[in-house]
Amino acid sequence: MLALASVGCHPNPRYTLANPLWSDPDRNHVTQVPETYYSGLYADAVNQTFLRPLSDALSVSVGTPSKNVNTMDEVPDSSWFVNRIGLRPISPERAAIGSCTGPMLDTHTGPWLITSAKTEGVTPGLFIKSSDGQPYLLKFDGWNGPERASAADTIGSRIYWTAGYYAPCNVVVSFERAQLQIAPGATAENERGQKRPLSQADVDHVLRQAPLQGRLLRAMASRFLPGKPIGPHCWSGVRADDPNDVVPHEDRRELRAERLLAAWIDHFDVREQNSLDIYLTNKGRSYVRHYMLDFGDAFGSPWTDERLNRRVGYSYMVDLEQMFVDFLTLGAYPRPWWSERINDEAQIFGHYRWQNFDPTQWRSMYPHPAYVRMTWRDALWITRIIARFTDSHIRAIVKTGKLSNSFDEDYLVRTLIKRRDRIVRHYLALYVPLDRFAVVHPPDRQQTQVLCFEDLAIRYAGVAPGPVVYKLRVLAGKEHNHLMGWQQWQPRGNEPAHSCIDIPFQLRRPYEQVPQDAPDNHPLRHTVLKLYVFAKPAAVPTLVALHAYDLGAERGLRLVGVERLPSPRKAEEFYEFSSERNGGS
Repeated sequence: MLALASVGCHPNPRYTLANPLWSDPDRNHVTQVPETYYSGLYADAVNQTFLRPLSDALSVSVGTPSKNVNTMDEVPDSSWFVNRIGLRPISPERAAIGSCTGPMLDTHTGPWLITSAKTEGVTPGLFIKSSDGQPYLLKFDGWNGPERASAADTIGSRIYWTAGYYAPCNVVVSFERAQLQIAPGATAENERGQKRPLSQADVDHVLRQAPLQGRLLRAMASRFLPGKPIGPHCWSGVRADDPNDVVPHEDRRELRAERLLAAWIDHFDVREQNSLDIYLTNKGRSYVRHYMLDFGDAFGSPWTDERLNRRVGYSYMVDLEQMFVDFLTLGAYPRPWWSERINDEAQIFGHYRWQNFDPTQWRSMYPHPAYVRMTWRDALWITRIIARFTDSHIRAIVKTGKLSNSFDEDYLVRTLIKRRDRIVRHYLALYVPLDRFAVVHPPDRQQTQVLCFEDLAIRYAGVAPGPVVYKLRVLAGKEHNHLMGWQQWQPRGNEPAHSCIDIPFQLRRPYEQVPQDAPDNHPLRHTVLKLYVFAKPAAVPTLVALHAYDLGAERGLRLVGVERLPSPRKAEEFYEFSSERNGGS
């Protein structure tokens, strides 16, 4: 479906002269409504914990690149993901709105009619219609974690929306009991899906899960998504009855990289049942859109067993790998959760803290087939997105949780900031920290172009610009093995995170003569700009290859691809750089 770079055996695959794909054509009209997919909680847990790891052990799928990435190493807009803060400016105020546009649930207008209720299970809830007929789901905190669950669902939905995922509109509401009235024909549903007429006793049972704030009840109201629900999306493979769904879900970058977003907020209850596919009609076309939902477990959700609470984020519920190690060492191997204790600063957040947070080791409730396939490029992509959540974004989003205690709010803001910084500093220190490449052709300098980029390690990861060194090598020829020239410089000026360097025309001349009548996409016009980043003089550099077509002195270079590469650890490449730095040829 996605027209990516054509990859061959050569280390610099030829990128075609074409505009990058920024919109995935996966929203074509689908005339027939796909069948509803049912995902059983226990069946899914057994499959992901035992059967799928066994299947993966017999395959070679782990470590393979994601399949829905464009030539700029980005994920195009699709029915799964929309580029927001990663590529476009999003203000803190807009991030705090999330998907909650249009009229909202009003506690001062008309009664809320209860149409049905889920009276059993971990999270009982009420389905209501507001005075304008809009349906909502009311979910309550429960007595073991007042305010946390409703705040988590609200804050989590905005973090996911701002990052680019589809998420529902969740808001915290406080209302008087008299606001609720049972609608004619209302029903109650138990865990087995059996329905019966709804009684006042059923409503009273559910409302006992809502702690009082004076005379008011607190709940999270989730606005119904437009369209027809057809069940969750499966974690692997594709939906066979959706012709737009052609990329295996475990090979989608946004699903692989979600692992770090979930780790950031400790959204450990990531499972098929906490997603939802919607068949909707938009601008005259009907297709399936894929939503993430139910973030109420985030920020330290408590379990009845404290031994399980301490392991959340460190271990799967049934972790075969850790069980094997414990068996071999007779339980003597130290585990990070041994020292875990409930927060003294903000007890409602349980074990959610930053001090022991290691983003590389975080685990969800049970293995996620996309998470275990996350590559360093996938991780770096979502890190570039997480890095752009400023402190102001985080404060504005946390405000929507309407925590009554300012100390709890401050603690959550501080912890999110510090966990964000751990993610950003880890991945930007190890891998290519450069982003937002642009080739500019100044009209007053016909023989020169300017390459500009942003260094995220300097901007977001606290890296001092002083020791940073950039080196640009311009390569041409049929095999891109002819060095046309190189330049070296350091960050400078009042904006050290933003660098620009001139690329004189003489550095771009093809090694072999390009025929006069050669088309723009002639192979000899394909130029590779290798950009190295040294954090300090003795460090092995990180490397990004920029693919461009040289269209001559007047039109200049046209950037067509960004290829982030592993650190160049080959001795000949490292020493070649060193000799050039020291004046060698």
